[in-house]
Amino acid sequence: MIRTLWAGKARKGTGMQASGHTFRGRTPEEARARMRRVLGADPESIELLGVRHYREGGFLGFGGAPVCEITARRVPPRRGAGAAVAEEECDEQPPRPPSRTAGGFLARAYGAAARSAERSSPRPPAPPAPDCGGAVAASAADIGSLHAELAAVRAVMEQMCRRQAARHQPNVCPELFDGYLRLVEAQVAEGLAKTLVERVQRDLGGAAQADSVAVRAHLLTVLSDLIRGGGPIRLKPGRAVTVALIGPTGVGKTTTVAKLAARFALLERKRVALVTNDTYRLAAVDQLYRYGELMHLPVREVSSPAKVRAVLDEFRDFDLVLIDTAGRSQRDDLKMNDLRLFLEAARPDETHLVLSSTSESGLLSSVVERFSRFKVDRVLLTKLDETVSLGVLLNVLLRIDKQLSYVTTGQGVPDDIEVGDGRKLAGMLIGEAAQSA
Repeated sequence: MIRTLWAGKARKGTGMQASGHTFRGRTPEEARARMRRVLGADPESIELLGVRHYREGGFLGFGGAPVCEITARRVPPRRGAGAAVAEEECDEQPPRPPSRTAGGFLARAYGAAARSAERSSPRPPAPPAPDCGGAVAASAADIGSLHAELAAVRAVMEQMCRRQAARHQPNVCPELFDGYLRLVEAQVAEGLAKTLVERVQRDLGGAAQADSVAVRAHLLTVLSDLIRGGGPIRLKPGRAVTVALIGPTGVGKTTTVAKLAARFALLERKRVALVTNDTYRLAAVDQLYRYGELMHLPVREVSSPAKVRAVLDEFRDFDLVLIDTAGRSQRDDLKMNDLRLFLEAARPDETHLVLSSTSESGLLSSVVERFSRFKVDRVLLTKLDETVSLGVLLNVLLRIDKQLSYVTTGQGVPDDIEVGDGRKLAGMLIGEAAQSA
């Protein structure tokens, strides 16, 4: 299997990357094809050092073309049977570490290397006792012995690295290993990617593993089951359904409210009202008023939790009331408490946590952790057309364990919004051009 050392340092261009070759392409498939042309098609002989996705060209980060960059190197050939015996003996009798210091580590590595060298090769004859003319001969013998010991240390360290890498990569058929690589390239957590492909191999079993079409279809099904779609907002006859959108600043809540309003008011001919408590940003309030004017929808501002019930009672005969809440930094405890009080007063039927698909993994994790204090019913993903790391979204969706309601794919109102489709997202993760049903 291809050796994988997936670490943050490898992606940032450190020394580990410098020891390998870098292959770029507009797609992961193109980058992998270039890698195989240089390093060969045998996955046993390739060690994957890192995968990076970014955009190239454009202006100030906009309009650039996507680039996939893979860094890999050829794995040194395995040593003979004598080294394997030495490795097994070393595994059965690991040396007791004398200390946790750097010196202790070097002493352990040096001792293991020396013992391995003694087992795998005969001990050289001792040099003759030096006389007055033998100083040069003794020095040469010492240098030769030092070189041999250093080579043994290097060999032991390479063995340790190989065992560590092999411990984390899946033991699956070649067709599934290609799917594993696709998931890792999409920044799905390595442990999750390994679990998924190993489950597919267990489910299929036997001769079905050699059928690449069956393998790909089953992997798509397993991923689709993980990304749970909750369907659209469901209206209730005879009363207004209230839906609140919450989330951090800059994720596109106001535009998403307008898209939902247009979907129900213009396409489904429902009575829709808009409410906002985003009085901190005058531009956001003006934007919502402009949308309401264009679609002939009533818009109300709510400056405090005490007034929200009166506003909602005003729209009790409508079909849908959409609440656009002010963006809150997950680090601002005071404003997060204001949002809590507002939601407690509004008592919405559904609360959707809005997340931007362009956010990096650490930020998404922080947002999910802090906003989980509220009663979140579903997750809504924005800017799906701009993301290059769908795997990060999968990691977050599984962590928060909520259904997906909608995804937005551009700035157009009402066109660029659709009901979240787990199968389509799964297809995008493994590189298929899946289309909406």
